[in-house]
Amino acid sequence: AAKIPTLTLGYIAHLTLDGNSANQTVATSGLRIIKATSLYAENIHVKDFKGNGIQIDDNAVILGSISTIHIRNSRIEYNLQHGIYLGPGVDGVTIVGSDINDNGTTGQDFYNVFAEFIAGRTAISDIVLGGNLIWQAKRANIRLHGAVQVRIFGNLVGSAPRQNILITGDATKDSHLITITGNTLGNASEEAASTYASVQIGTSGTSKATNVSVVGNTFVNPGVPALTNVDEDASSNDNTIAGNVVNGAPYTFIIRGANS
Repeated sequence: AAKIPTLTLGYIAHLTLDGNSANQTVATSGLRIIKATSLYAENIHVKDFKGNGIQIDDNAVILGSISTIHIRNSRIEYNLQHGIYLGPGVDGVTIVGSDINDNGTTGQDFYNVFAEFIAGRTAISDIVLGGNLIWQAKRANIRLHGAVQVRIFGNLVGSAPRQNILITGDATKDSHLITITGNTLGNASEEAASTYASVQIGTSGTSKATNVSVVGNTFVNPGVPALTNVDEDASSNDNTIAGNVVNGAPYTFIIRGANS
């Protein structure tokens, strides 16, 4: 494969990318980052791509540093796959002060923000989501799958058909060392007759999450059908759920894991 040099000390600002998805024949992403360190992107607007709005990963072949990536004061919306996709090779991405909304396709597993570990490829770690407005995904707003060292703080997250935050793993990699604090978590489970939790920690079998802290958040549930604020699956353990505030209907916290 051709060698691609690492982009160092890059800066992108005041840029609008409009994919005009109706005229795209393939699922192209708006902005693709495959090898970079110390890249700053601010005041960018990425919308209406048939693929992901922003995709950051190692391209399956090129193993190199994807670190110290900062995205701030930006708007990522109406893309038909993920709003922001963080894949193998990511080791240091910060997303702050941005509006990430209305991404995905109804009925398909796409999210506003998706961090995904893929077996046999480089792990993903050190992700920060702070002070963002993340809302109205077509599935869950945020999904972490096999992610490590993730901090989610001070965000307003809501209006999700399913979960606001879904944390999963697989047989080879748990999600762990996840901190969720100081967020306002609004409506979840807006699909008709659905019963998804606002924050789901692990799902059945090997899909688990450990060392997750859900502390000091505000859950707002103004009459939507969500039955649970936090649901910890029995596959997960060593998690902390404490000091949260519930405004609205007194929905429950379900703790099933060991040592939680």
